[in-house]
Amino acid sequence: MKLVIATILSNYQLSLVESQPEIPRRRGVTLAPAKGVKMIMTGKRARKESRKMVASQ
Repeated sequence: MKLVIATILSNYQLSLVESQPEIPRRRGVTLAPAKGVKMIMTGKRARKESRKMVASQ
């Protein structure tokens, strides 16, 4: 699951569905949104060139 989330966050641009502030809720030692956060995929992120390609040019 962590790999799926990391892939989505690194490859896609996301934005909030609602612009209302979210109330934080305590879950153990961390804080999390009380009702969850709905997001929408707005586009694909531009890929950065790797260091190897830049160094070889």
